[in-house]
Amino acid sequence: MSLNVTKYIVFMSVFIIFTGCSSHNMENSMDTNQINKGIEISPPELNTSIPAPTIEKKVEPKKNPSAKSVGKKDATKKSNKTSLNNETDTDKSESAIKELNQKVKESKTREVREILNANPKAIDMIEESEKKLLYVGPSGWRVIDIIEGLRNGRLREKEIVSHIKAAKLPYKKYSYDEIQALLKQKIPFKVINTMMTVSK
Repeated sequence: MSLNVTKYIVFMSVFIIFTGCSSHNMENSMDTNQINKGIEISPPELNTSIPAPTIEKKVEPKKNPSAKSVGKKDATKKSNKTSLNNETDTDKSESAIKELNQKVKESKTREVREILNANPKAIDMIEESEKKLLYVGPSGWRVIDIIEGLRNGRLREKEIVSHIKAAKLPYKKYSYDEIQALLKQKIPFKVINTMMTVSK
């Protein structure tokens, strides 16, 4: 009986020791897990003796700043040229207007007509209103052409009226003073009326 008791006591003590150790090991493992969670584990050091792979970058060619400045210089040269051209154009047009008015004053009717045939809008540049009235109308059938035709006997009233009606090229809606000026030049009223009719 005493032998059984001693075996039992030994067994129980071994059991207690074993369970105590195992529970102690479990607590230790839990503690180490908590500690490991708080500690950052650094990665193993890389061996720097192995060369790192090279990555090729695409390098775009740099724009030459001097090229930009050259472009700007060219642009300024072009703008200067155009401004010079504009200035010369205005100078030319002013001299052309002066020349036209000078020819009108000197009664160089043939030369004035040639200028107006080349540039019909130039009639607006004639300064003297009475003389400007003489050059109204289409080429070859201007007021001055009709006046000369009637004076020379080359043209008659019926021919002029029929031509103006057939051509249907505009003259002008004459004012009262302009009608009086045309009548003074011995242009028949019927011709003046026909000119105004086709100018509607």
